[in-house]
Amino acid sequence: MKKTLIVISTFLMIAQSNAQKGGTELTIKGGVTLPKYSYLNGGSSEDRSVYQGITAGITLMQYKISRENPGLGFGLSIDYLQAGAINKQPTIAGAVDAKNRITYIRTTGLFGAKIQNFLEISGGLYLEKAISGESVVTKTGGATTTTAFSFGDKSTYDFIPFDLGYAINANFNISKVKIGLSLHEGLSDIAPQTDIKIRNSIYSITLGLRLGGGKNND
Repeated sequence: MKKTLIVISTFLMIAQSNAQKGGTELTIKGGVTLPKYSYLNGGSSEDRSVYQGITAGITLMQYKISRENPGLGFGLSIDYLQAGAINKQPTIAGAVDAKNRITYIRTTGLFGAKIQNFLEISGGLYLEKAISGESVVTKTGGATTTTAFSFGDKSTYDFIPFDLGYAINANFNISKVKIGLSLHEGLSDIAPQTDIKIRNSIYSITLGLRLGGGKNND
């Protein structure tokens, strides 16, 4: 966790410095996630419900990479986000539901385009690593038990710690405020068991403050 904070702090300092350049834009953002992973057990789908979480991060985009296409750009995003799902039919005696949460640190490489400076569309591939996870099981009568997830690539673990996927983002710029809507789809199976397949799917809504970008981007 300390190494992650050092990397994010270093990235933030570099981003703040570069944001003074006309084509460089830094966004500090936070919001909510609406995650629900797909769960296949022996080829049969088992329903999972959305388990709302939170997200926060920083994004650095470099625009004006050419005179011919000043609205095109590329960048990098580092985010903290909560994934998971609710299992409303857990195979645990006396259990009403199981709220399963996985917290990730994610790095996303992005390619983006601005449309009239108000709308920004971007997308790219992400790689994320789980930093924690837990299952909160509610029993009949309201009692709860919390169990921490284990992460590894052997079948004895609960989840594989790494996930690869793609992100699609739509951002609406209102002066220095950025409202973001995103879809994150996992391409990797994060279940270490051979008969179980789990893939993350997350929607997020964020509110951000954008710095830099030059006068033409305001």
